[in-house]
Amino acid sequence: MEAAKQLGAYYTPSALAEPLAKWAVRGPSDTVLDPSCGEGAFLTCAVERLLGLGAEPRRLADQIAGVEVNARALARARGALLSRHPGLRWSRLAQDDFFLFAGENLGEVRFDAVIGNPPYLRTQGRSEAIKRRGLDIARRCGAELTADASAWAPFAAAAAGFVKPGGRLALVVPREALFTNYAKPLLSMLEKRFARVNLIALDQLWFDGALVKVALLLAEGVGPGVLRLHKARAL
Repeated sequence: MEAAKQLGAYYTPSALAEPLAKWAVRGPSDTVLDPSCGEGAFLTCAVERLLGLGAEPRRLADQIAGVEVNARALARARGALLSRHPGLRWSRLAQDDFFLFAGENLGEVRFDAVIGNPPYLRTQGRSEAIKRRGLDIARRCGAELTADASAWAPFAAAAAGFVKPGGRLALVVPREALFTNYAKPLLSMLEKRFARVNLIALDQLWFDGALVKVALLLAEGVGPGVLRLHKARAL
């Protein structure tokens, strides 16, 4: 757990992952990517949603993909998926830095739904090379972020780059996304890319060991569109 926190990873409780997966996954043939899949909370909820919609179990492994830099977390994600269906042994899970993955795969593959919880790392403690890598990827996706951007912002920009036209993006982001200046280029890019962008601030503290409130970033359709800000006392 300590190693995960050093990477900015606070794994998402199923009570939060499940409604996001339900919102983003809408058909039995939908493809799903979690760009920071951790121990598999979002992907297992996506599998349950796909099965509930009538997906063919033998095709699930081709519909689910995840990227995770932490090998131990990725092994747990594999186990969690396998526990849902034996065919998920062959799921497309990659141990990789998502920005490196994006650098190689942007424009090559897209998904109906991209869901997840980006890392919450500030600029301090990250090397200049790592920060530059994220900013370069964000720029490729249309977001001219500044050097003071927290790691989640270029991560969200890169995640948006993997959404098919007309698809959905559902991310858990820090609540500061509603008011911080460094997030404005990201939100502007999302308005151009998607028809509807909703940023919903939640009141509760959802993550053990993280005294940070979060918001839900939900984007869908083909832009340009409108960004709407909301506050919610309950999920």
